[in-house]
Amino acid sequence: MKITNYILLFFLLVFIVPTIYGADINTHAEKKTIQIAIYNGAGSIENCVIRVESTIQTYNANHLETQINVKRVDHINTADDLSGVDVLLMPGGTHGYLYLDNTDGDIVREFVRSGHGYIGICAGAYAGAKEVDDNYNGYGVAPHINCIPVYHEGLTNINISSEGSNILGIPAGEYTVDHENGPAMYSNSYGATSLATYDGIDEVGHSGRMSIVLDTYGTGKTILFGPHPEADNPRYPDMLGNAIKYVRGSEISSSIHNPKIINSTYLNNGVNNSVNNSVKNSVPLHKTSFELSILLSAFLGIGSLIVYRIKK
Repeated sequence: MKITNYILLFFLLVFIVPTIYGADINTHAEKKTIQIAIYNGAGSIENCVIRVESTIQTYNANHLETQINVKRVDHINTADDLSGVDVLLMPGGTHGYLYLDNTDGDIVREFVRSGHGYIGICAGAYAGAKEVDDNYNGYGVAPHINCIPVYHEGLTNINISSEGSNILGIPAGEYTVDHENGPAMYSNSYGATSLATYDGIDEVGHSGRMSIVLDTYGTGKTILFGPHPEADNPRYPDMLGNAIKYVRGSEISSSIHNPKIINSTYLNNGVNNSVNNSVKNSVPLHKTSFELSILLSAFLGIGSLIVYRIKK
């Protein structure tokens, strides 16, 4: 067989196959697992905990490359309560100060300071901030953030910033979200990153204030949500799931770069039409090893035939 024939076959197998199937080959890499703990002790609301669990279940179904495992913790009094946990999620609750009164703040702070993640939703956001204006001090795991109490229940609009788009893995723009007295937030000093701002609660004077924010504490990361991404309607699994992955330090699953994995929520619940028209509602399509072997065999056959013809 001439050397040129070997080169031709090598080109077929090494360059064409990976070009077509390169992304799908990566889907068979070992799955990453993130362990989160959802607090469901004093001050938490059971329905908020259930909604978070359901939202993460949806996220896992649509993002096979990383799985988020969930467990509940009803008290945080010792470091053992968070043993083996990557991210602590403080869900919606009756009041943020009840979280502070019924958990050991030093344990929470050391957990985040040492490189773990914190997600706070509504009451969990109040608790995670440095201070709730004119009320109480929070855990301080978002040390550059102060919360302003907001008394508003219902749907509102938020604007996801370009930074929020990159971190949350969803298109930038306006989203309709559920709001249940969650905080409006502002930075008390340089260090925090605004991921989204309010654009629909002008009647209480906080339009333009931060609704989702990223901060750091020690070597850990914190994301605070004023609204509820896990609400029944609208619900944003990517928004919450990618936030969890980000504070854990895992690569996000971007709905921007792969429209196949965008959730049906974005098509039906609250995203403006310019975003809706750019994506389709489907789940990821992963090629199996069997399908890949068939393709490789086909290319080998074609390559051999070409070599045979050239040789003749």
